[in-house]
Amino acid sequence: MNIKKILMKLFVLFISLCFFSSQCYAIISLEDEEIIGDRIYSQVKREGILIHDNFVNTYIDELGHYLIRPLKTKPFPFHFSVINKNVINAFATPGGYIYVFAGLINLTSNVDELAAVMCHEIGHVSARHIAQKVEQSKRLSYLTLASLLAGVLLGGQAASGIAAVSMGASAQLQINFTRDEERQADELGFRYISASGFNPVAMYDILKKITDQSLYALDHIPPFLLDHPVGPERLANIQAMLSTYHPIPASKEVIYFRKNFPIFKTIVYAQSKEPDNAKKYYLDILKDDPDSPLANLGLGIVYMRISEYKKAIECFKKTLDKCPDSVPVLTKLAVAYQDSGQNKKAIDIINKALAIDDTNNHTLFLLGLCYENLKNYKEALRIFKKLSYLKPVDEDVYYHLGISYGKLGELALAHYNFGIYFSRLYSINKARFHFLEARKFAQGNKKLLSEISARLRSLGKMPKM
Repeated sequence: MNIKKILMKLFVLFISLCFFSSQCYAIISLEDEEIIGDRIYSQVKREGILIHDNFVNTYIDELGHYLIRPLKTKPFPFHFSVINKNVINAFATPGGYIYVFAGLINLTSNVDELAAVMCHEIGHVSARHIAQKVEQSKRLSYLTLASLLAGVLLGGQAASGIAAVSMGASAQLQINFTRDEERQADELGFRYISASGFNPVAMYDILKKITDQSLYALDHIPPFLLDHPVGPERLANIQAMLSTYHPIPASKEVIYFRKNFPIFKTIVYAQSKEPDNAKKYYLDILKDDPDSPLANLGLGIVYMRISEYKKAIECFKKTLDKCPDSVPVLTKLAVAYQDSGQNKKAIDIINKALAIDDTNNHTLFLLGLCYENLKNYKEALRIFKKLSYLKPVDEDVYYHLGISYGKLGELALAHYNFGIYFSRLYSINKARFHFLEARKFAQGNKKLLSEISARLRSLGKMPKM
């Protein structure tokens, strides 16, 4: 689906959830804001536009949680994700959800620049700017509020249709309000990145790059729709803040993030660029340096995307020659074997990865999938049950628990776990169907029946999506 259409769907969901809240005429409560953020995240996952890579997801999440340490109060449990689209942008939604587009990561030269963007968005969340926009509905019509929020969540031409009908006297209010909150987000972001040990000069560097990329081309985007003011004003403010900056030694976390940024960016680039362009990019590097581990890793990912598994396996093996203990690369090789139907070889590689890091839930999940593919459902069930006790639990664990229980003839537990899976996706009708089916097969099992009843009651409290 086109990214603009996807984001428009998310915007419509956002507006409907904001007005679903009983707080629609006042600044929304923390609880309502978290609910809205959860629903938007669920929809994002449904659309399949997030980067599907455990190393990338873990890296961005750990980086984000490191950056929020200076916050005195954390109104929400923060979440950080990468959208797999080559768009130069990042945004925050209600409830502590922060999204960075792959295109922006591809533009960065180092993790300090990525941290700068994330600190800016953390500033939006900690200041509850989107909640304040909903509060503006006291003075703005719903239609005008819609255009304002479209500028935040969509930006650019995707929001123009909504906004075109609401130009007028409210436009100046939106401009001033947006610039004020952007300035505040920059100030908060500067404070957070300075405290983290990353170099806040990166705030200036990345904003200059974004400005040079004409993200804010006013000939295409109405000024009052911009979710960020034009570059020069912000650049000048950041320069002024930099005059007060005093460097601090890099922490062990900063050293870790800097060391691992090249592999993080390689995976993001290889997954987000058009396969032909990415393939040419890596092949050009390999002409001069045939043993480049990063170029071979990136090329292997590209070959995986176009289902050339034999070539992908060769590339990952070349990377492992240089980085034999790299769990991310071992995992990529295991997935290549798995996707090519060589599940036993995949299991051997996964066990090597687990010997290096036995705390990696994703690697363990891949092992369960291999046994499921080999129709060894008892072993698959053992692994997925273990994963269901290791927090956080991905909803896919419940889906595969359902498959394993079903194949072993335990239909009550199969439907029960499918019900949990769909409830986690806020697919209420499908979840209810499976819980009701589970109840049919669970007669006599008082504990399970009680759990099913509790799950059914919780479904009734969920607003439909």
